Amino acid sequence: MSEITTSLAILTTFLALIAFLGLYGYRIGRKTVEDYFAASRAMGTFVTLFTYFATLCSAFTFLGCAGWGYSRGLGWYGPIGVGTALLSINFYVFGYRVWLLGKKFGYVSPPELIKDRFGKELQIIYAVVMVIFVLPYLAVQAMGAGYVLEELSQGVIPYIAGAGLITLFMMVLILGGMRSVAWTDTFMGIMMLGCLAIAFGLVVKNVGGLPSVVSRLAAESPEHLSRPGVGEFFSPGVWFGFLLLWVVADPLMPHLWMRMYIPKNVDVIKRMMILFPLVCLVVFFFPVWIGAMGYTVIPGLKGPAVDRILPLLMVKFAPAWLVAIILSGSLAALISTADSQVLALSSILTRDLYLPFINKKATSQHQVTMARIIMIILCVFGFIIALKPVSTLVTITASAFTGIGVLYPATIAALYWKRATKWGAVSSILTGEVVAVLLIYGVLPKGFSLGSLPILPSLIVATATLIIVSYLTSPPPEKRIAKFFDLFDSVFKNS
Repeated sequence: MSEITTSLAILTTFLALIAFLGLYGYRIGRKTVEDYFAASRAMGTFVTLFTYFATLCSAFTFLGCAGWGYSRGLGWYGPIGVGTALLSINFYVFGYRVWLLGKKFGYVSPPELIKDRFGKELQIIYAVVMVIFVLPYLAVQAMGAGYVLEELSQGVIPYIAGAGLITLFMMVLILGGMRSVAWTDTFMGIMMLGCLAIAFGLVVKNVGGLPSVVSRLAAESPEHLSRPGVGEFFSPGVWFGFLLLWVVADPLMPHLWMRMYIPKNVDVIKRMMILFPLVCLVVFFFPVWIGAMGYTVIPGLKGPAVDRILPLLMVKFAPAWLVAIILSGSLAALISTADSQVLALSSILTRDLYLPFINKKATSQHQVTMARIIMIILCVFGFIIALKPVSTLVTITASAFTGIGVLYPATIAALYWKRATKWGAVSSILTGEVVAVLLIYGVLPKGFSLGSLPILPSLIVATATLIIVSYLTSPPPEKRIAKFFDLFDSVFKNS
């Protein structure tokens, strides 16, 4: 059996196993909106932890983080490893209250919750912002699939065919809804973690050990070992900007927000706060170091090509069967994120746009059918965007996260500040998004970033606007406020 045949056989086995888990979830799932989008709110700690972790870790983690370890250096570990671990504070600040509201009022999409706090205008704005900024991130997963399959097949499967193949596979996988996605994510999360560890050990062995590679980096590119990194990219402001970006944007990504609806009880969330940061600190260590070590082996990669460093190293150092297993782990990373993104966006388009504005009488089963149709359309859009990569995976991801992160002030105000008004939230999001887009596309001078990333000035503007406009406009109706805060007061009083 040739090396390519062996690789493709292992890949086929991996995809078949994932498909089996997904189709089994489809078979036993109840055809209700709550089961389809929130797995009947019955997930325990293990599945909730790994579906959240696997959904968070994408092609960006496996390929993009290695790419920036290669091009930016080990200084990248602080912003990505520590910053993502700090996300755990949102399980308490954000997740617990979202879980309470979802369980009480049956929310399955993020904008549904916002509508009950601020009104339909905010429901539409949240839905539009989430769709606009998650679609490019969805394309990142198709890009990653194209890179991996091209290297795995030694060019037999070209980039476009690889991206298209995984897109078709996802269309089948997501038909079972959140239950199928959560189960497959758990399997893929464990597989991804194991494959990253194996890949790290393989590269360490072939470069002569960590002391050897550190010595080589110190001689060839000492910037790879510094905190500022190559080109002194990670200034204190940029370092802080990335920490801020992950902390405020990650929990608001719709596919991660929806996972706060699925735990069966509050103990699951408490355990998540402890376990999740430990997993993150371990997981992101591997790709960043793999990328930095790769610089000493395959120098000269530029632009989007740096995202190929992990597959290139695997092909160089490992036998075909092991390459196939490790790169299947990277496919697990991107599939586990893409299926969740598509499910989340379909819930938004179905529940927040189709149901209230197009077909108010749609039955639960009709909504599920419509969601599946929308999922297929979203997969096609993601593939189209991926046809011509315009930047690195990390750059695209950071831009998408910035747009989502602007929602943070209005979201926290919805959960904590009774005086926050609809028009305060509207103006907060619109002004913050304008600043973010102008900075991302270079319309505003770099100085407006305050020496950090676009997320920092965007959040400052969004927060200030929220406060000022809320005090200048009439307070929200007491009945609307009571719906949220009476629930919080009663729960916290009895806890």
